[in-house]
Amino acid sequence: MKKTAKIFIAPAILLAALAAIFSCGIKRPPLPPEKLFPLAVQDPQVMIRDGCADLSWKYPGLAPPEKYRILRTEQSGSGPAPNSAEQTFEVPGTESLFHDCSLKAGFLYGFQVTGVSQARLEGEPSKTVWAHISQLPPAPENLRAVPGDRFVDLAWTAAAGMAYNLYRSKDREKFSSHPLNLGPMLESKYSDGNLENGKEYFYCLRATVVEKDYPPLESGCAPAAATPIDLIAPAAPRGLVAALADKAVQLKWFKSPEPDLLGYLVYRRRPGEQSWKKITAEPIPETEYVDQQAFKLKGRFEYAVSALDNAPSKNGSRRSQVEAVSVP
Repeated sequence: MKKTAKIFIAPAILLAALAAIFSCGIKRPPLPPEKLFPLAVQDPQVMIRDGCADLSWKYPGLAPPEKYRILRTEQSGSGPAPNSAEQTFEVPGTESLFHDCSLKAGFLYGFQVTGVSQARLEGEPSKTVWAHISQLPPAPENLRAVPGDRFVDLAWTAAAGMAYNLYRSKDREKFSSHPLNLGPMLESKYSDGNLENGKEYFYCLRATVVEKDYPPLESGCAPAAATPIDLIAPAAPRGLVAALADKAVQLKWFKSPEPDLLGYLVYRRRPGEQSWKKITAEPIPETEYVDQQAFKLKGRFEYAVSALDNAPSKNGSRRSQVEAVSVP
């Protein structure tokens, strides 16, 4: 049975504070009510991860209180009169998060937040949020991330009775509070698509236990990282023509449309030969090439061109159609 914690302002403290403000004869501008009694904290939420509670809240006023007081209620057992204990913590008014790693499996915990002013006056307490630590799920094992072309495939070893949440980030230390998956996954694989090639992505997989009326429990993080890679080669260059000009073989072709194009490689061989000789040491950005060596060798030659992209794997296209020319 849930026990709602209540915090009361001691009448003696309230009267003493008001007397100190209004009893002296010196006239001062009146203090805003919020400076005396902080506004009620709103939207308290608790997230349970790796045996710890992250309690967060929002303060609706213009200026935060001097500090926040957190009342934690710990209950064990069941029935109309469960065993209960209370403990109080404080954080500065500049904080809106309380991290508590002293939770124990099998207990029910309630958290309530109250603002406290510089005059040591308490505002109205927030509602109590509850978390049931039914069990502490173990971190997933054997998480693997395999990159592909604009995607990463992830797989792991599933434990009996466990569901999973997967988080992604471009910073290995910071992850969103919302998982990639729409709901806890019972399967042990996930394909993350629509990614950018060449950029590293970091993943955090957590086992989760979902219990009705309480926030889900999540395990520690199983990390992995992967960088999607471009595996798609450009199309073969089109429109290759070869002609004699100024004691050289001049080659021209159409520009390839791929935005990630690095350049072109030019090949030559004698008719009937099975293998091609690459006559450009490095990819050239131009869509033409002059082969002066052919006039020294003389005879009949065949030419072809391939395109290369700028991916780390340097994907190469198929060779273009073959063009033949005779050098006298």
